Amino acid sequence: MSVTFTAEIDPTAVRSFRLSCEDGTDIGLYSGYSNAYSEAAAHGLVCLHSLCQQYGADIDEITDVPSMNVTNANAYPILAALGYTVDLEEPELIGDADASDMLARIDIALALAPVDPGTDTLEYQDGDTDRPAAIVTEYGRPAGYTQTKLRELRTIAVYCISGSRKVVWG
Repeated sequence: MSVTFTAEIDPTAVRSFRLSCEDGTDIGLYSGYSNAYSEAAAHGLVCLHSLCQQYGADIDEITDVPSMNVTNANAYPILAALGYTVDLEEPELIGDADASDMLARIDIALALAPVDPGTDTLEYQDGDTDRPAAIVTEYGRPAGYTQTKLRELRTIAVYCISGSRKVVWG
C-alpha cells in the first residue's frame, strides 16, 4: 500500500487532456474531459488500430500539480516528523492539512529533527504447517530518506499556498 501527498483538487479548474493513438501518435490537446472523450470516440471510428476501434484514443490528463508517493511504511516516519499522530492499526493513511501549517511543520522538522538513519532490508520466511514457506523481503530505506521526502513535500506545500489549497494525503 502507498500514500500520495498532493494538492487538494480544485473543482473549478478546467482540466486539460492529451489524446494519443495506440501507435503512439499524438492526436492533440483538449480542454475538459467531455471534449476529450468525444474526440477519443470519434478517433476510434476512423483509426485502423483495433484497440482504438474498441476503446477510442488514449486519454491522459495533463497536470502540473506536484505529488509524492511513498509506501505506508515510509509515510509513518514522515508524518511523525511533522508531528501528526498516526494510528498504526488504521490500514489507510488519509488526511489533510492547511498548507501554511504544513510548511511550518516541514521547516521545523528539517531544522530540528535528526537525520533519518535509514533501515536495513529484511528477508525472512513466512509460512505455517499448512503451506510452504515464502520468502518475504521488506526493503529498507536509505539514510536521509525522510529529509529528502520532506523537501519534496515542502515543494507541494508551497504550491498549495500559491493556489490557496490544502495538502492532502491518502
